[in-house]
Amino acid sequence: MAIDIDLATFLPYLLRMASFGIVIFATLVVTRLSQRIVRRVFRSMPEMAGKGQNYVSLAIWFIGLILAVSQLGLAIEIFVLVLGLMGLAVILGMKDVLQNILAKPFLEMYDQLKIARACGNTNRCSLFNNVLFSC
Repeated sequence: MAIDIDLATFLPYLLRMASFGIVIFATLVVTRLSQRIVRRVFRSMPEMAGKGQNYVSLAIWFIGLILAVSQLGLAIEIFVLVLGLMGLAVILGMKDVLQNILAKPFLEMYDQLKIARACGNTNRCSLFNNVLFSC
């Protein structure tokens, strides 16, 4: 019993799968490049480099997966709309919490720099900490 495959009907599916794989591979390459760029940008602040790499990678993979699924011919408009509305709801629900989280590093930096200026003997300053000699 032989399986008869019509190449004319199989070829579009094969091309869609190939374009899906190409988009996934391109997403991997862009993610690796963006991680290097983020690492260089935050070279003086290694505490923030790791978090920045994670957030940028997550955003790139999200966009890459949406593009890859669209290459398969599936409708993604409703999916993107629902995710956008969910993100908006989370941001609006957590607006006070997000303000406090984003303000904390700047408040800590201000206090530490004030102490460092009072002592006057700083060795190394970064966004989150100062190394002080004895005052």
